[in-house]
Amino acid sequence: VDPTGNRLFVSESTRRLFGYDPDALVGGSMFEHVHPDDRAEVHRRFLDLLARPGGSLAAEFRYFAADGRLVDLDVAAVLDAPDAASRRTAAARLWPAGDTPRLDGGALVEAVFRNARR
Repeated sequence: VDPTGNRLFVSESTRRLFGYDPDALVGGSMFEHVHPDDRAEVHRRFLDLLARPGGSLAAEFRYFAADGRLVDLDVAAVLDAPDAASRRTAAARLWPAGDTPRLDGGALVEAVFRNARR
């Protein structure tokens, strides 16, 4: 996502988990399908993360799938840090050894959905 929360890339897994066409979500707000009662807190945490290059966060919130059902999400995110060592340090706070996602992508924030409960 970019600093305003607009999606720059959407994984194909979005179709399987939530029923959305990934290409249709690119360019839209990452907050649009967050439950209204959770949206302000998710936005606040996103802004806090932006203020801490190399920082990380974990959050739980509800997200609307394409069919209208609510999915409880447990999300971990790492803000793109200025160098590889900073990214690894931030990621180590979130993921166990050997389970760290790739951190070399061009997206500002790389988020991994650790748990999607239906």
